[in-house]
Amino acid sequence: MFWRCAAIISLLALWGAIGLESSYNGADPRKYGSLDIRIDNLGANTPLNWATAGVQCGTGDNKVNMTTKDCKGGPKACFNCTSLLICQNVAGTYHPLFCSTCSTTFCDPTVSRCVDKAPLQCRPHQECTSPGFFPNPLECETYFRCQEEDGDLKLQVLLCPHGQVYKSKANNDTGGCVKRTAPTDCCRTPCNVGDNKFLPFGCDHRFYLYCSGDKATPFIFRCPQGNFNETTLDCN
Repeated sequence: MFWRCAAIISLLALWGAIGLESSYNGADPRKYGSLDIRIDNLGANTPLNWATAGVQCGTGDNKVNMTTKDCKGGPKACFNCTSLLICQNVAGTYHPLFCSTCSTTFCDPTVSRCVDKAPLQCRPHQECTSPGFFPNPLECETYFRCQEEDGDLKLQVLLCPHGQVYKSKANNDTGGCVKRTAPTDCCRTPCNVGDNKFLPFGCDHRFYLYCSGDKATPFIFRCPQGNFNETTLDCN
């Protein structure tokens, strides 16, 4: 009984030291069901055991091992549009502690917290046109994944790690996030309002866009094979 009570007291003390605090922009957390976790320096000399055991963010086959770099020098950082990485400050270096899912809300990388409204980086700019991965023609830091689910195509907006951009020709043309080393690493192909036309995606002509009238956000497609020809308006 003594050891059981001691264990409970230790857990309560640790909970208090970490300082978990439920809040949502100052609103009642019970209303929004969101958890804003505030963690700073715990005053320890080494990371907690579960932080050194290998923290992963993501779901299913898309789980990624987190490192100190993913903490981005702070106690919280968005891994993607739905995952919030919580970190612990140890001797001036933040270490991954655990990864939390924002449930039905979004992780805003500009404030490193779960928010109700999707930030710009996580707003879908198009509908799925076919299964696969697609570059975002308006932003370099995000990209799209379209996958079949219950007979329909579901669009997912994915966010590259800090300091990286999505390149459709990376990883032997399968696409991926790469470190941004020059302005040319970022490729955008926006539409002009009033356009009604097809045009190739600037950095990779395997993809092409359709600009629709007064909508400045284009739809993006991928050629089944070959590259898009702006003159003939087909893939060859």
